[in-house]
Amino acid sequence: MTRLLVILAALAAPFAATTMAQAQNKFPTDAIRILVPYGPGGATDTSARVVAEHLKKHFNVSVVVENKVGASGIIAIEEMMRAKPDGHTVMLGNVSTNGLTPILLKHKLKIDYPRDVVTLARIVDAPVYMITTAKDMPAKTFKDFIALMKANPGKYRYSSAGHGSIQQIDTAMLAAATGIDMIHVPTKAGAPQIQRDIINGDTQLSWSNPASTLKFVKAGQVVPLAAVGNKRLSFMPELPTLAELGYPDVGSIQWQTIVAPSAVPADVQQAWHMAIAETLKQPDIQQAINRIGFMLPPVLSLGETKTWAKSEHDRYSKIITDLKIKIEE
Repeated sequence: MTRLLVILAALAAPFAATTMAQAQNKFPTDAIRILVPYGPGGATDTSARVVAEHLKKHFNVSVVVENKVGASGIIAIEEMMRAKPDGHTVMLGNVSTNGLTPILLKHKLKIDYPRDVVTLARIVDAPVYMITTAKDMPAKTFKDFIALMKANPGKYRYSSAGHGSIQQIDTAMLAAATGIDMIHVPTKAGAPQIQRDIINGDTQLSWSNPASTLKFVKAGQVVPLAAVGNKRLSFMPELPTLAELGYPDVGSIQWQTIVAPSAVPADVQQAWHMAIAETLKQPDIQQAINRIGFMLPPVLSLGETKTWAKSEHDRYSKIITDLKIKIEE
């Protein structure tokens, strides 16, 4: 009888271990934190709060958006990395904080970003167009603008959110492709200051999400010159794309993604990916995304998402190296 019990116990052990592992791997078991590297009210913060509302229902736990501002996203990245890598703390970042910062400010990060951080899902893509001022600006088309810049090297100015910002990167790409030469005017005040400088005619070029500047276009204060990418904007079908104009590799789509420590278990990574995929299928979420001027990203598997994230890292690494862009801080 004793021998039979030993045999039965041995047979039951694998099933007991599996059940225990499943119980331990149940996700989530606590509140979820979504760290945002910007202050409340901005585009990235808005996306996080729209997504968080649905995730509360999906995961059936509290989902809190926490603003961790500063250091080009490093504060949020390092806060995420200090948390237990169980999937309960993630970050919603964008092309600047999670595309450029890991390259330009690699020396300031305490981690190896490509190795230690994993992209779980692509949330939205923010369309971008190249804009100029309507004030004292004779050029109203991309072709005329480039001709004016080439005829006046070093005379005109472009706005950016600072050294190493996406606007500086995109303008450097444009300059390399077209041969124009403009003066860089960085600002720490971000999009509002860029908009004021363009409207006032203090600068003559920048790159913007239409959600931020379309009202100024309609008011005749800002002139759109070309859309980034190879697809025309649905709400501005008359505006040519840079690809159509012969510059398919110039400019950046300002994507947003959910990232987490790569040490998060594989099943939890997949749970996050599926949760975001389900979230983005909801009609009310899609309407909210469209309302703030964003687009839904391509549908990708978790593996394809990771491959895409690596390709973006490699792409920007090459661009930054080729254009010799550095931040000395």
